[in-house]
Amino acid sequence: MYKIFCRKNTVYFFFSPLLIIILLFTSCENTQKRQIASEPFSGDLMQYELVLRRGRDRDWEEDVLEFAMNLINNHPLLLRNRITYSVNSFRRGFDYDPIWELRARDYSRDKEFYEPFSSKIKEILWKIPILDDYEIYYGLAEASSILSDLHTRITYPTVKIFPFQFSTFSDGIFTRRVLISDERALGAELIAINYVPVAKIVQIMGSIFPVENEYVLSRWAPWSLINKSEALLYTGIINSTADIPFTFLDTYGEEFTFFSDILVHGAEEDTDRFLVNYDLSSPIEANYWFEYFPESDMIHVRFNSSYDIEGYPFTQFSDEVFHVIRENNGIETLVFDVRGNMGGLILSGVRQFISNLIDEREIIGSILVLIDENTYSAGVITAGFLKKYVDDVILIGIPTSHGPNFFAGIHTFTLPNSGISYTVSTRFNESWPGFEGYNLMPDIYVPNTIDKNHFQAIMEVITSQVLRK
Repeated sequence: MYKIFCRKNTVYFFFSPLLIIILLFTSCENTQKRQIASEPFSGDLMQYELVLRRGRDRDWEEDVLEFAMNLINNHPLLLRNRITYSVNSFRRGFDYDPIWELRARDYSRDKEFYEPFSSKIKEILWKIPILDDYEIYYGLAEASSILSDLHTRITYPTVKIFPFQFSTFSDGIFTRRVLISDERALGAELIAINYVPVAKIVQIMGSIFPVENEYVLSRWAPWSLINKSEALLYTGIINSTADIPFTFLDTYGEEFTFFSDILVHGAEEDTDRFLVNYDLSSPIEANYWFEYFPESDMIHVRFNSSYDIEGYPFTQFSDEVFHVIRENNGIETLVFDVRGNMGGLILSGVRQFISNLIDEREIIGSILVLIDENTYSAGVITAGFLKKYVDDVILIGIPTSHGPNFFAGIHTFTLPNSGISYTVSTRFNESWPGFEGYNLMPDIYVPNTIDKNHFQAIMEVITSQVLRK
């Protein structure tokens, strides 16, 4: 029995020797955590052994190490002295197949990629006991961003977000979803967060976003990251999540500020609390469809996703398009629209479609391919094939998110303890050998601005600059 005397009262506590030992052990464990956090692992990351005690810290240690090993053992830039290539040179008809090659590359596992990646992972590992969960999470995002590969990235969490959703346009970043109480911000241009200019925020986000080029950073980072409080905390843009000033510019040119808190988890699903500007939102459409306009003798093919529709494969769709073309003894204009096509598979039907275009080129007037910043992955390959292999194709719109040669062949992983999912490229896709540049660039540039529907703007340009020639 141990007696502790206070000034006003006498308080008795009953301590057993076992309890004293437990308290001492806990104290020692906390001290050891600080010691671990001050001693980074300096050896080869491939030789790292788990050192943290069971519980939250050990769970994270296992996850961080698994994350690192999955990237090191799969991504071409981290593999030892080899890189896997997929050479997607288009061939007529149905004899198209990727050619798999292993080519020795001196830059694999060199200082440009492996060393900074390894250093960041080792920094996270020894700081785990003093890092918050979100700091570990975005630390992993920062590590994967070193590879500058859009196909290798972590899935950003959707919890602890601010009550705004944004769309990116050529003339700025605009709100498309707000709380009913913040109605004035709907459709307004975002100017700053916590008085940090939005252009600077986008550049800062480049540390946790895989930047293949500056263009895709400015187009993708805003809608994927800047409403996420933990991303803003990690990058130092904010230092709390309460009363954060969001500054906007309304349609009259007047600047105003809302002070916002994060949403309670799940509140973003309460649609009755929100207003949505559907003009700024991407409509949900079928993977592909087409429409014939007899008055202008034009077919508009909309190719939204590189996946077959169940029961209606793209091969069947292609047959229907060319049936209309042949039935009319040709057409004046074919518009092939891959804006917003975020990829998928290089469908056999697409190869058939391009082969048919080559065969029927003489009975088709202008072939116009519409592209934008959300033309991505297999969408870019499709646009590239059309431009490279079909005569006199004109690209119209704004630059694609990346060029036709890029890392892909992704594998998806989920970490066992935290449940974080992420994708890792396993090969380099070379669909346009010798292509130079970071993006497919349009032959005719048509910006997507806040004040006009992009397709409408493109069609006005087509009517005035293409069809009248």
